[in-house]
Amino acid sequence: MSNGPVPRDLEAHVRSVIRRWMATYDTSQEDLAARIGQSQVWVSRYLAGKRRCDLNTLAAIATAFGRDLAALLTLPANPKERDLVRMFHAVDKKGQTAVIELLRQMTRATAPRADAPRTKT
Repeated sequence: MSNGPVPRDLEAHVRSVIRRWMATYDTSQEDLAARIGQSQVWVSRYLAGKRRCDLNTLAAIATAFGRDLAALLTLPANPKERDLVRMFHAVDKKGQTAVIELLRQMTRATAPRADAPRTKT
């Protein structure tokens, strides 16, 4: 096992997951900062890739969203999913936000309705 730096793919992936959780749970940088004992400026700089984060803080971030550290650190195993993650990271923040919103709309459109008749399997 290497003792070298964390792969950039993983760092970018973690920041992306945090941004996705923030968007999903309508959490501002200020809200997240308060939950993890950091300043809003610290959160902003971390999400922009301008500062690094230790495992204790990453664990606190995951806990703030009701998740565990593994959910934050796990890269997709499927090569196509990894490529998709890399492409997502190559897009600017505005583009990422647009992609997330599009996926939300698609999920809502394809989710089964509560009043839909159920079929037996």
